Amino acid sequence: DIGAWKVPIYNGSKGFFRLQIAPNPTRYYLVGITNDPRGRNQRTTTTTSVNGGPSTVIIEDKNTEKGLEITAMFGKYFGPLDLSVGLLEDQGAVGIGYWFDPARRYGIHLDVYSLGTGKPLTERLYAKATLYSSAYITAGVDQWGKYTGVVNGQTKTDWAWFVGMGLYFDDDDLKYLLAFK
Repeated sequence: DIGAWKVPIYNGSKGFFRLQIAPNPTRYYLVGITNDPRGRNQRTTTTTSVNGGPSTVIIEDKNTEKGLEITAMFGKYFGPLDLSVGLLEDQGAVGIGYWFDPARRYGIHLDVYSLGTGKPLTERLYAKATLYSSAYITAGVDQWGKYTGVVNGQTKTDWAWFVGMGLYFDDDDLKYLLAFK
């Protein structure tokens, strides 16, 4: 699965590559990489004391890099219900989805994940619809509630909604693509 989301409040696009390994029809492993325009946040705590006097604690949150983030999740299907748990874009996460058709071409999904120690849980709600063969579109909200970001040099608070598209290939598609006869 390769795709991208345009997230206006992040002032950029989020691109990803994911590989789903399904040892049987009811469970799967999902591994992937994502390029997130928000980058990674790092918290630094500095405690200083001069000549045994009172201590001063400075906590600083800094956006350090715009590197790749890792996804590694385990999922299980219970009919149309899709449950998953693991690492979603470098964050601990659980997910629940519902597929409206047996081929899993149309559905909705909710991921709940943590942005780090001391920060509240964050939700991502989106819908996915396959248009033609292996092409799909998706739309949703990446962070529930208001998100403050810098758009075109101005600080703005808005919903982190997104729209995107992607391509996915299953076993049959890969057999035809990699056939050398």
